[in-house]
Amino acid sequence: RNVLILLKGNKMVTKNKAVDKLKILENNASEPDQMMNIAHQIMEEVGDKDWAINVYKKSIELSHDHYDPVDMLRRISQSIIDNLSDYDWADSLISGAFSDKNTNAKDKINCAYFYSCFPDNEQFIKKSINLYTDCLKLSKELSSEVLYQNASGIFHTLNQKELAIKYLVSAEKCIESPWDYIFIAKEYYGMDDKKTAKKLSDLGLTKCE
Repeated sequence: RNVLILLKGNKMVTKNKAVDKLKILENNASEPDQMMNIAHQIMEEVGDKDWAINVYKKSIELSHDHYDPVDMLRRISQSIIDNLSDYDWADSLISGAFSDKNTNAKDKINCAYFYSCFPDNEQFIKKSINLYTDCLKLSKELSSEVLYQNASGIFHTLNQKELAIKYLVSAEKCIESPWDYIFIAKEYYGMDDKKTAKKLSDLGLTKCE
């Protein structure tokens, strides 16, 4: 019994030390990713959900001044789901980001990617497909690389071959280097379109000469 009491006492001391350490980190944090990481540590080391929520709120507030606020918000939202399993809160953050009239194509496609990371969440997958479809209208604002990389996820994760091909077609229209032909060809090959893959691959190799 004395051994059990001693073990409980040691755990209490360890937890108190963790709390003290995390409070110091929180008080000295000034960047959104720092706050986000502290919230993760709080859940991992202390398991205090209310405290973690408050720290996430600070992280969200700081994200507004981040050099890439939407991407930062995407990372925070991912962390909120990982640590709190709060899909509704994460959804509200991302929905607010892409519904902003000032949100550009790069940010919107980032939001589409976020939703695609949860293949078991039917609502998120629908939002991802809808966003990716809307982003096609803004494809001229995106690089060839961004378009063919997202085409891969649209095909393999969302199982939307027709939409993925539209992304590859758009990627072909804004090719910046011969290597883009090669990478687009690789995506076509992965979609079992070997004829188009060979044509683009040969074109890319020719332009490399």
